[in-house]
Amino acid sequence: TISVVIPAYNEEEHLESVIKSIRKVLENKLDYEIIVVDDGSTDSTLVVAKENKAKVFSHGCNLGYGRALKSGVKVAKYSDIIFFDGDDSFYADDILKLLKYADKYT
Repeated sequence: TISVVIPAYNEEEHLESVIKSIRKVLENKLDYEIIVVDDGSTDSTLVVAKENKAKVFSHGCNLGYGRALKSGVKVAKYSDIIFFDGDDSFYADDILKLLKYADKYT
């Protein structure tokens, strides 16, 4: 079981594809949750996250990347956490590669 934390600030353009790619990779492989921490976005990041059924935590104003990561950890249901950027700069397939290095996922 893992929690995928996505800190996001004004990522409405990419967030839906990021969430969908994570779901595609993890679906039927293990239990997971996707948490989007909206860091005070002024666009529709929050709406996109909710529409894509991510667990959402929202900062009322921009508190920065580090604070968004910490907030995601606080609301994570699982103790194993992966951080994933909301700007589509990572490949979701790499999540499985990372998990191979953790003994309990091999």
